[in-house]
Amino acid sequence: MNLLIKNSLLVFRDLMNKQFFIFIINGLMATFVHFLLLVIFIEVFNMENIVVANISAGLLAIMFSFIGNRHFVFKSKTADLYSQIIKFLILYLIILFLHTLLMALLTVNIGLDYRISFVLVSAIMAITSFFMNKLIVFKAWNLLKVYIYFYCL
Repeated sequence: MNLLIKNSLLVFRDLMNKQFFIFIINGLMATFVHFLLLVIFIEVFNMENIVVANISAGLLAIMFSFIGNRHFVFKSKTADLYSQIIKFLILYLIILFLHTLLMALLTVNIGLDYRISFVLVSAIMAITSFFMNKLIVFKAWNLLKVYIYFYCL
C-alpha cells in the first residue's frame, strides 16, 4: 500500500509542473470560448434547447482546444497529426457527451442555472481531459508506466 501512495504522489508531482499549468490556461481559454458561444446561442440566437446549444458551442471549442493542446501544451511535433486528431475528437466527443448529460441533469432536473451547471461540470471535465490527453492522445506517458504507478505493489 505504501508503494501505491508513493507512486500516486509521484504522479501528482509530475502533474504539478509547467505543462499542467499551460494545460489549465489552454483549457480556460477553450472553456471561455465554449461558454461565450453557449451564451450567444441561448441569449442572442434564442436557442431554447440547452443540449443543442451546448453541443454546438462545445464542438467549436473542441477545435480551439486541439490546436492549443497540440502546439502549446504537449508540443507534439513528431506524432501523426491525423491519428491525434481522431483520438482527440473521440475523447472530446465523449467529454462533450458527459458534459452535456451532467449539465442537463443539473439544469433541467435539479434546477440550477445553466451558467452554474456549466462551471461545475467544466471543472470535473478538465481533470478528466488532462489525464486522457496525456495518456492517450499525446502519449507523454506509456501505458506500462501508468500500470507500474498504480497497480504494482
